[in-house]
Amino acid sequence: MAQKASEMGATTFLHYSRPDQMSWHNLANLRREVMKSEAGWLGMEFVDATYPGPVLDRNATHQFFAEDVPNMTSLHGVDTAFFSASCAVHKMLFETVVDAGAMLVDSCCGDPYKLLLHPVREAGWSEGRFLPLLELLPAQRELLAEKNMLGRIAALPETSETVLTAAAAEYAIKWIKGEVPKEGLDIEVLRQIMEDLSGVRVVLTPHRDEETGENIENFLLMHMGYIVF
Repeated sequence: MAQKASEMGATTFLHYSRPDQMSWHNLANLRREVMKSEAGWLGMEFVDATYPGPVLDRNATHQFFAEDVPNMTSLHGVDTAFFSASCAVHKMLFETVVDAGAMLVDSCCGDPYKLLLHPVREAGWSEGRFLPLLELLPAQRELLAEKNMLGRIAALPETSETVLTAAAAEYAIKWIKGEVPKEGLDIEVLRQIMEDLSGVRVVLTPHRDEETGENIENFLLMHMGYIVF
């Protein structure tokens, strides 16, 4: 996430979180520290910020971002990349970041459809479902261009859950047809399926057990690339 922000030209990486979230080991001690370290290595300022939580009063939360994002942008500059540890507020954060003219990097479990401007989101709803994201990008980029925001929003090409579910089904079909080994897992085949589904680079790595130091070969972590609006 910090790497993508740097590639987009960010000079500051601002990390929003709720106070209660930072008691979670993976968020407080792992992901945040990795992003902070990477931001420093890339020459970006890393800023910790909090917002009221949990998200019970959405109007109050939206009002917080409507006031805080412009203030933070004024303080740190328009090349500040905003990020939230909570997926629940990314739509609110996206809207206020666009209004402020800053930058945003979507979360690891983000939903790219939340990062569509309202007219695009309305046009994308067809016969009870959303059109594929790639079909909506031209309209999204046209509106962002009017706001001088092209190249300043990084989003996942699809929800990770969608890619994981579809990839598992495609791999199962190959397994039934005898196109992959009956025993074990062909990671390269699975990775290629995910890349074909998402249209971006995908990296799969076995999860490493912190206590034993051993890799769990059938527990894979997926790193999926971004698309930039």
